[in-house]
Amino acid sequence: MDAVLEYVRRELRCRLELADDDVLLESAAALSDRSETRGAVISLVNFRVSAYQGSGLAPPDLLDSMELLVLFSFRFRRYEASLQNLYRTVRLFHGKPAYTAMDTHPDNAFPAHIDKLFFTLVPLEFDALNDLWRMLGGQLWPSVLYSMRMVRSKNL
Repeated sequence: MDAVLEYVRRELRCRLELADDDVLLESAAALSDRSETRGAVISLVNFRVSAYQGSGLAPPDLLDSMELLVLFSFRFRRYEASLQNLYRTVRLFHGKPAYTAMDTHPDNAFPAHIDKLFFTLVPLEFDALNDLWRMLGGQLWPSVLYSMRMVRSKNL
């Protein structure tokens, strides 16, 4: 899982054309108002069992049946930059919801043990978003939640 999340961090950095230290794999709690953390923060919020259960001929492997709930949050020095990067992230995953080794950014190696990554927007009502941020530290920042499903290589 850690290699996949690091891949996502690097892919977002490359696609948004940000400095490496402007895209962090970190708990969203790092964005509290007492923190100096700035940039795009990618946080694993939770995971769940995927509705996709394979062919039904054999039980799927744990990795194949998991979806990671990933929060992309933005806290740049200028609020306008946070909103711009939020919008660009949503456009990125809307226009390209599936990633493979064939179409990854040339400067970012795709995880060897994964065939595909699928991103699905998880819309949150205001109350659910408020509850999520309260749980993560209380301060609300421009953010979007995605479900990421991994499809493993069959030869491993």
